[in-house]
Amino acid sequence: MSSGIRSAALSEYADVARSLGLDPVAMVLASRLPVASLTERDLMLPTERVCALLEASAQRSRCPTFGLALAQHRRLSHLGELGLLLRDLPTVRDIMQAVTEFVRFHNESLVYALEQEGNTAHILMENRVTTGSASRQFCEFVQGSAFRIFLGQFADAGSQLRVCFRHEAPDDPRMHLQFFGHAPVFSHDFNGFVCPVSLLDQRNPAADPEFSLCTRSLVEARMGSAGTRRSDDVRRVVMQLLPTGRCDAEHIAASLGVDRRTVHRQLAREGATVSSLIEEVRGEFSVRYVLESNIPISDLAPLFGFHSTSALVNWYRRRNGLPPAHHRRQHADALSSPAQGKEPGAA
Repeated sequence: MSSGIRSAALSEYADVARSLGLDPVAMVLASRLPVASLTERDLMLPTERVCALLEASAQRSRCPTFGLALAQHRRLSHLGELGLLLRDLPTVRDIMQAVTEFVRFHNESLVYALEQEGNTAHILMENRVTTGSASRQFCEFVQGSAFRIFLGQFADAGSQLRVCFRHEAPDDPRMHLQFFGHAPVFSHDFNGFVCPVSLLDQRNPAADPEFSLCTRSLVEARMGSAGTRRSDDVRRVVMQLLPTGRCDAEHIAASLGVDRRTVHRQLAREGATVSSLIEEVRGEFSVRYVLESNIPISDLAPLFGFHSTSALVNWYRRRNGLPPAHHRRQHADALSSPAQGKEPGAA
């Protein structure tokens, strides 16, 4: 399923690209994006092409942290009306709830979820990019942006956020240390952050509750015209429930606070079903875990609600045409081949 991201994501791309010796216009065109992507903020760009642009930029500039270099410039203003709303919400929990509700209008590829286990909160930030696409730079850009924007509101909370990436650690971690102030956890089982639950109730010193009422009305008027999609809610819940082994229509409906028939009717209006969305989420994220992490295949089975490795392998083979271990080796061989060194647009 294709997704889009606002062109505001590339608002500083030209400056970062030039500082690393790249021609931003040539790079954008090679990734089949409009030149207006560099100046306009409200275009919806195909996420896969933005992802490809960042990966190509990292390769051609020989800057393995291009995504973080771009994220360095992120501010609330890049989120448009959503940024106005987040600025004046009273607590971290309120901010995260608003992100859950409205982030798809800024980045349709982001699957965002908040989980609590005892005194620990997990903030999942997975990106729905087409299977097989390299996404390290895009992932680091999205999480780096979230981290930078968060610090803009809660300057003293950065040390409480543990940054987690599914991909491997870089050869040189100095840029990550400099950007985040501490070493992220690499080869983790999800992309996102881990923090104490107490951080969720930290007060926002810049909040203006009266103004937040006005901005919420503005956001809802601008963004709510597209309508909320129950399928997005279900996808988020599926991502949370798959590792628990309780990802079925009954538990999904309970998590949403409605009954099973209501969910069925709501999804039917959108041309979807619970089973199709479970399959969709499994399909998207299983391939990304196989191709972009070193987690043993046997450890992936419970993450996707399978009771055994053989069940995962059989399902994966039916869906993708080859077993996960074979797919992982094939992908690694392709990345290490000389063809990967070609410049964008090369024949």
